[in-house]
Amino acid sequence: MKKIKLLLMGLLALTWHSASLAEFCPADVANLQPGHWCSVPGSDLDQLDPCPDNECTYSGDAGFKHLMNGWSGGAYDTINNRLLINGGGHKGYIGNDTYAFDVDTLQWTQINPPAEVLPSDGETVCHPSPGYDLEQTGLNEDGSPRSRHTRSNIAYSPINNSLYLLGAAGTSPCGQTGDNFVHYINVTGAPVWSRADDITFVGKNRGAAATDADGNIWVHKNAKGGFGKLDVATGQWTAYASQGGMQLEGSAAIDTTRNNFLVMASRYGDHDAYVWDLDASTSTPPTDVRSSMSAFHDQRPGLTYDSATDQYVLWKGGSNVYTIDPETFQDAAVSAAPTNTVTPTAPNPQGTYGRFRYVPTKNVFILVNATNENVYFYKLSAGAGSPAPSINFSANPTTIDEGQSSTLTWTVSNADTCTATGGWSGNKNAAGGTQSTGALNATTTFTLSCTGAGGTRSDAATVTVNDPNPPPTVTLSADDNSITQGDDVVLTYTISDADSCNASSNPANPDFSGSITPQDGSQTVTNLQNDITFTLFCSNANGNTTRTAAVTVSEPLSYALYNDDDGTFGSGEVLLSNAGDLSGQIYVHVLPETDIVSVRYSVDGSNVGSTEGAAPYVLDGDDGYDSNLMIDGSHTITALVQTSSDTLTLTENVIINNSGGTIDPPPTLSVALSPTSIEEGQSATLSWDSTNATSCEGLSGITGPLASVDGNQTVSPNSTTIYEIRCTGNGGMVTDSATLTVTPPPNTDNDNDGVSNDDEAINGTDPNDPDTDNDGLDDGEEITYNTDPLDPDSDNDGSTDGAEVTAGSDPNDGNDTPNTVPPTTDEEDGGGVVGLWMWSLLTNLCWLKRRTVLATY
Repeated sequence: MKKIKLLLMGLLALTWHSASLAEFCPADVANLQPGHWCSVPGSDLDQLDPCPDNECTYSGDAGFKHLMNGWSGGAYDTINNRLLINGGGHKGYIGNDTYAFDVDTLQWTQINPPAEVLPSDGETVCHPSPGYDLEQTGLNEDGSPRSRHTRSNIAYSPINNSLYLLGAAGTSPCGQTGDNFVHYINVTGAPVWSRADDITFVGKNRGAAATDADGNIWVHKNAKGGFGKLDVATGQWTAYASQGGMQLEGSAAIDTTRNNFLVMASRYGDHDAYVWDLDASTSTPPTDVRSSMSAFHDQRPGLTYDSATDQYVLWKGGSNVYTIDPETFQDAAVSAAPTNTVTPTAPNPQGTYGRFRYVPTKNVFILVNATNENVYFYKLSAGAGSPAPSINFSANPTTIDEGQSSTLTWTVSNADTCTATGGWSGNKNAAGGTQSTGALNATTTFTLSCTGAGGTRSDAATVTVNDPNPPPTVTLSADDNSITQGDDVVLTYTISDADSCNASSNPANPDFSGSITPQDGSQTVTNLQNDITFTLFCSNANGNTTRTAAVTVSEPLSYALYNDDDGTFGSGEVLLSNAGDLSGQIYVHVLPETDIVSVRYSVDGSNVGSTEGAAPYVLDGDDGYDSNLMIDGSHTITALVQTSSDTLTLTENVIINNSGGTIDPPPTLSVALSPTSIEEGQSATLSWDSTNATSCEGLSGITGPLASVDGNQTVSPNSTTIYEIRCTGNGGMVTDSATLTVTPPPNTDNDNDGVSNDDEAINGTDPNDPDTDNDGLDDGEEITYNTDPLDPDSDNDGSTDGAEVTAGSDPNDGNDTPNTVPPTTDEEDGGGVVGLWMWSLLTNLCWLKRRTVLATY
């Protein structure tokens, strides 16, 4: 029996169906067309919210949504093809749970569950008192790292299949804390966090990280400029030439073809872009490439490297992406294809960071903006993508005595060639193999690099050879390598197999000088005023060992507290103005952009407000304006200033004399809507009335300066909208808002057949059935063809009205039937054998609706 399936659909139905499908991603996103975006339906992370009621100890003030809303980034798992998300911080969300979106299955999974219960009052983790925040252990009660703003301080390494958190900012449940602690978790193993060596170079809080082709992680700490590499296999940090004074919010990517690290940072309209050559020496400074970019990009964008087209790609919103040439660093906007119908949701206001990533195995980009929104994919160039090589390389044993050997074993997939370097050389089997190292007399590292269509991957194995006659083993470190003049440092050292040791300093310091007993110990060096290098020299009969520890000593910033009578302000100062000493309201500015982490203000010992975040930060209007009415007399203003390394208390006395002059009255404002509720497509009148105001501006609903301090405006939003207005006068500022509720218009055509419910009631047709007489024509089409919507065969010729319209005969002429309209036999005109067969079929069948027909013969 031969079966023929013929799919017959109306033109309108086909057009609607195709448009809907175009919005959704194909099952294999590699099949997405170039220049197109798509969304994965039902892919919001909220489905995995471990505590939807927000009543758990880890829910915080904002709940699960803060996992992405809290200045949070992501990393891409190149082994398992997954986007990894971790975030939160402050008191917003404190779970520190991690999630992965699988590019192959298009599903979210949880990597590790939320942390266990934290102290409810925060006192045991925030120091020295609740509300003023200094990082302590960085750990939850269960030993996991506390939730933080991950920003771009997050990276994945294929070497140990782990996600790394590289320092912290805004650690929960405190305020603007920071540390250089490094934590990592195997993303397919037991959900247990481990601690790696702390970052050794300067800079905490904000930063940007990326993973190179070898799987090692590079980090730039934006504010102070420390830059370096984590060798994932050894756990060792290496500091490289830094770039201080950069902006605080950045994203980074590594060009794996040239081995270049690009960081783009921006804050308050100032922009930085620097490139490090990762193959250069540790002292080689980066290259400033800001001038190469024709139009700099927004703060906290998504930045990644596309190995298929060999260029950096940036997304900052909308359907456009921006490419950055890796040679010239010139950027260009790339518009979506004309046939693209999808635009991603708006970027998260707190930043995109690493939640926009290139997927080499699919040749697409993945994007997610919020926990309650779908995941998006974008394709820039043609091609399905190629899997990256996978290498498993090891030595057994890893430690031997002098003259012994070890066996190297490797297995490789998705590679065409493999090359050996380091302790061995030449081409190696690209599928796998084993090889003896031969007799070794010194510790040796063996490296294997494999290349395939998906790129190059490297792995290394080190064989440690025990020295039969070792020199002394010595370590020397300082508890802080960057301090302020007058600070102390604690030097810690370990010593083994030494006969004698000697300490010295440059410049000389009596606290660390002369002979030292050759055993583990520590020494405090006090009141340092200049940069200094400490040296520990130990010897035995087999040789000498020297270790050094350098400490950078900076001049302290000169902070001062001013009120408006004190005149101007400059670098490092905190400006406090009380609006002419007459209104009694405190207006606070923190300027300029210095090393200020947070400032807490009080008047006569009572707290009146605070800032969180680095300067410049302005407390005004809805951004956090605080005020305190001060009565006549003398008052003491106190500012508790937290820098990244110190706490300062500044005071200033002011005298308020409200009776000595005219007080500027504060402005008033009333915002109203008439009516307050409309249907979609209707309009309302927005009006505002103020007193004692000199200017007004729209903050939401309508934005920008308003023409007058009193006025009205017609508004026609498509959805419920909050209209918020702020007015300013000599006596301060005031904000008011009104909400316009917008409801969809009532449905007057329940069955969408083109005939209103009222007309259907008059005509006797069914308002809930688009085809009342079941003849293949909707009730609205019956009107078009002048047929009877209550009679399936208006001309009584034995053929339904729908069959006649489809065949081309007149449904109102009993002598004109489908039998009288034979199809053409021209195959190019859609006729031929199949056409004749269809014509015959249509003359004998009544279509229930023009849908799929299955004919078997």
